[in-house]
Amino acid sequence: MVMGMHRSGTSALTGVLGMMGVDLGKTMMKPTEENPRGYFENQRVNEINQRLLAALESSWDDIFPHRNEWWNTDAARPFAGEIKTIIKEEFSNSPLFAVKDPRICRLFQIWREVLDDMGIEIRAVIPVRHPAEVAESLRLRHGFSLEKGLLLWMIHTISAELLTRGIPRSWISFEGLLRHTEKIVSRICRALDLLLPKAYDDVRDEVGRFLDPSLKHFDHKKAVRSVVALPRLLGDWNRLLTAACRGDGTDRRTIKAMDDIREEFERTQGLFQPMEIRQGYVKTEQAGTTRGEGQLFSAPVQSPSILASESWQWLKEYREASGKFAPYSQPKRRKKDFKSGPATCHAKVIDTGNDLRHANPFPEKPRIVHVIGNLRTGGSTRLVVDLFERLGHIYDQEVISLDIPEPLHYDGFPFHDFSEPVTVEELSGFFREKAPHIIHFHYWLDPWYEKVMEAASGTGAVIIENVNTPFRILRHPAVRHYVFVSRHARDSAAPVPDDTSIIYPGSDGKRFSSPGMQPEDTIGMVYRLDKDKLREDSIQPLIKAVKIRPRTRAIIVGGGSLLPFFRRQVAEAEVAGRFLFTGYVPYDELPGWYRKFTVFAAPVWNESFGQVVPFAMAAGIPVAGYNVGALPEILGADGGQPAAGHIGAQPHPAIKGCLAGSERELVDIILRLLEDTDLRHAIGALLRERFNSLFRVEAMIERYDALYRRFLEGENSGLYKAEGSWSP
Repeated sequence: MVMGMHRSGTSALTGVLGMMGVDLGKTMMKPTEENPRGYFENQRVNEINQRLLAALESSWDDIFPHRNEWWNTDAARPFAGEIKTIIKEEFSNSPLFAVKDPRICRLFQIWREVLDDMGIEIRAVIPVRHPAEVAESLRLRHGFSLEKGLLLWMIHTISAELLTRGIPRSWISFEGLLRHTEKIVSRICRALDLLLPKAYDDVRDEVGRFLDPSLKHFDHKKAVRSVVALPRLLGDWNRLLTAACRGDGTDRRTIKAMDDIREEFERTQGLFQPMEIRQGYVKTEQAGTTRGEGQLFSAPVQSPSILASESWQWLKEYREASGKFAPYSQPKRRKKDFKSGPATCHAKVIDTGNDLRHANPFPEKPRIVHVIGNLRTGGSTRLVVDLFERLGHIYDQEVISLDIPEPLHYDGFPFHDFSEPVTVEELSGFFREKAPHIIHFHYWLDPWYEKVMEAASGTGAVIIENVNTPFRILRHPAVRHYVFVSRHARDSAAPVPDDTSIIYPGSDGKRFSSPGMQPEDTIGMVYRLDKDKLREDSIQPLIKAVKIRPRTRAIIVGGGSLLPFFRRQVAEAEVAGRFLFTGYVPYDELPGWYRKFTVFAAPVWNESFGQVVPFAMAAGIPVAGYNVGALPEILGADGGQPAAGHIGAQPHPAIKGCLAGSERELVDIILRLLEDTDLRHAIGALLRERFNSLFRVEAMIERYDALYRRFLEGENSGLYKAEGSWSP
């Protein structure tokens, strides 16, 4: 796979590979004035990528990011079959072939999925050219501003770097390819462990005629226009890619620097994408336009700090474009029919045998709308499902969400697609139709919640906000009550609001109880593998423990952005055969994985309340983790009192020994628990007892039911009427 930004030497490199016997397919693009020597690009590959981008309402020069998991959308899925057909027909019986199209930098996910399914091993070569040269070349050929050319270079190279992690890859410089071709080809072969069909000596003259240095029309080192100033972020990124081309830029420190730049770029990219542009709104001609039903948004306010920033200087033409877009006259077409899959968990109202089932004092079911950022597998979504299943006989509950995956992770309850773009007016219309008595926010940091809150605040409904992440709270005068998932989450939200409570997330202990003997020598870890809780080196304690104990293995359950980093570190440590990465698994399959664990590892840097730890406690599995966040509170090692309304159990002193202050200490704790069977069983029994005291789902449901009733039955709520009628 040849991946690189347009005008970066991808055609030149692929041409050389073709001359050395690499199959480029049967249907090749013809040369043009822009590339007189040819593109060395398969015509059918080019065409399907263009059609795929069009289906995504995008194009090769689009500066806007594609939606999350675009490759799983209805628009993209049909193309997977077409790609497979093209590969079979263009490269049949080819032991070594090359696919080249710069568009794949942004479409690699679907290509990789198809190639993996076909059992084809992927190896990537990524040519890099100085961004000023790329921008100048795009200006000459397409009339782009230098600003746009620089941004496109940044987008494509960042995407190529991130998406090729975890597969064999080789970085090369365009300039090096022209000047030292044989050396570059040799480096590619070594890095990718390739033996090309033809020797370089056999094609030396042909390659020399092909790689005419005069075809490089712009040299940033010589041209007067080299004074193009690179913004700091772009200059830093270029230096890292240059180091990668030299072969000394793939160490862990460089990868960390690349992550930092990518994250900063993703944050600052929003400055180039005003909401008016992304959603199709225009600047109204009337000054001082305010938001109102049927009205358009005015242009964004440009604060002095933004105007002075480097990034604000990049895209002048796109800032000016905010007043040129056609009005967004049609509301977004909301998806109503989502498909289930084999892993979908189907929720249903269950008979808990609890007295709550026979204690409905309301003349009719109160209406509750849950507001949650996504309906993916995770603790917050599981809480909503538990409330629906166990209180569905008392309350009518519906859900609105920003992100609903397909196939569904959960099904069986009423949910509504309110993904972006969405307006306050659209949300207000939904609330008017549903007339909820309670709107229950399950909050984490996302601007989407602010729009929902603006709409909810005008309904007169009681607004309850669950705060599931430390330091993150949506403060709004319309919120009547804040629910924190732990003392740690509450205390991190200083100043703490007046009307608050702590309700620990509850779990079905019977589901996770582990019958019989636990297995020996297996470290288990269950997390969403993202940076909200874990770091790139979080896998290191498990790697070191496994290397010390050759008979020990590790199971990592979960998926996320850190998965390729973890896989790579395991491979570099030469213990890949003793690690199992499951990816995402449905909730119903989790108990089966827990039954394989001897010790549960929690190498997190932040924890507000992770239900995965109580799952282990319910199973009687000892937990080893860092002494951070709410982990001491969950395990009972901090000496603090449980949240009000809960009866706590005094922990055994050995519980404190399960929490580490350093990586070395965590490795020692894991090894000690693996080696000492009696200690392991004793700690497991204590943690199971603590789970039964604090973290059962029945206790959680009782507390939420009491909270709902407090507001519905209160004299000042304005919701409950003695004559038996309801009004919002």
